[in-house]
Amino acid sequence: ENIRPKVATLMIRCRLEPEEIGLITATVPSILVLSTKRKIEPCLSYLSVALRLPDEASLGRIVKGAPRVLTQSIDASLEPKIRLMDDALKQERREINSSSDVEQVKVMDLCVENPALLATTNTILARRIRSCQNNSDTTLREVL
Repeated sequence: ENIRPKVATLMIRCRLEPEEIGLITATVPSILVLSTKRKIEPCLSYLSVALRLPDEASLGRIVKGAPRVLTQSIDASLEPKIRLMDDALKQERREINSSSDVEQVKVMDLCVENPALLATTNTILARRIRSCQNNSDTTLREVL
């Protein structure tokens, strides 16, 4: 498979410039051997929908911040992480009885602010969430 479709997909779907794609592929060269149709496009689509991203630029910030997300399995890696963060945020809201005037943090917010959360291992992310849940003085947004 040619490199051109990968670059075009990332430019269009993530609103990235060629220089940014160059930096991404320099960081994670294996992206260049991924299938556009079987790996890159499904990953980008999944992240857009699962995180309810408002625009392509948000997806681009995630890919620029953690290009390894493109190499990860949706079922074994990305989906479990998103579910972990979503469950933890729901629990945090219940515990602090969030009212409507309190900002409702979403998984999208966490991932756009810190894309590396999606590139870490499921085990490490779960451990970080547990440490936050054990410390009532901090929020997930602060810890993650």
